[in-house]
Amino acid sequence: MNAADPLAIGAEIEAAVAALHEATAPEAAAQAQHLVTLLMSFYGAGLSRLLEIVRSERGGAETLLDRLAHDPLVASLLALHELQAGSATQLIQIDRPSQLRGSHDEPVRQAACELCAAALTDGHLHLVDVETRRLLCACPMCSAVGGRYRVVPSRYLHLPSMRIAPARWDALRIPVGLVFFVVDSHRGRTVACYPGPAGATESLLPLEIWPSLVAEHPWMQDLAADVEALLVRRLDNEYRCFIVPVDACYELVGRIRRTWTGFGGGNAVECEIDRFFTAVVQKMNSTGVPA
Repeated sequence: MNAADPLAIGAEIEAAVAALHEATAPEAAAQAQHLVTLLMSFYGAGLSRLLEIVRSERGGAETLLDRLAHDPLVASLLALHELQAGSATQLIQIDRPSQLRGSHDEPVRQAACELCAAALTDGHLHLVDVETRRLLCACPMCSAVGGRYRVVPSRYLHLPSMRIAPARWDALRIPVGLVFFVVDSHRGRTVACYPGPAGATESLLPLEIWPSLVAEHPWMQDLAADVEALLVRRLDNEYRCFIVPVDACYELVGRIRRTWTGFGGGNAVECEIDRFFTAVVQKMNSTGVPA
């Protein structure tokens, strides 16, 4: 394929799609076409976001690059090809100190309250700005500020019954096996985020069956808006669900980003994800909540 000739690339894509229709294995052809559809949707959304950012930016090239580097959808699109919008000194730093940080992680630098700049200790509280969904470190005084800021709780919950049936999961149309859901009270809907090498990419899917899933699973009805997440992991053909503080999900995102290599992430990422869920179970055991 000649990467410099877009017309040739387009012709090859059309030929490949036509060949799929003539394939002798219908299931394989259907899966391949589904993959093409997902990729086209992902790239289309990324290009649309690029155009939005470029059209709205008035701060010059450096500001534009910084916005592109910090947009999860655009950054994920670039990361698939090991590209970066920013310079080497502008790499995205999205992970925050968390209760799940273990001895294998990098030491945590001295943190400061992001509302009053007071020095913080390990185990400090986190706040969620419900309007921007930004996660902030907070001192004891500022953690009681209220209003648009809500304290992230410390609950971890997983029971054998907390699973989503494969058929119901397929109806969600989520294309990945690791995702977390957060009820966004400001926007009045539930959002799904995919942890990846460039951050937590928000799904563009409408999640139309989410209300019926909540009705079917009573443990989903207790999910605290904005500050708790339903973290779902596929193992074999099971979709296991965990209720965790939302900052734990961003700790998982940080671990994935630090260990990701190449196009698919590599074995190191899978090991890191296993370590994360081991830490989740340990956290539940330490608080007397069944795992």
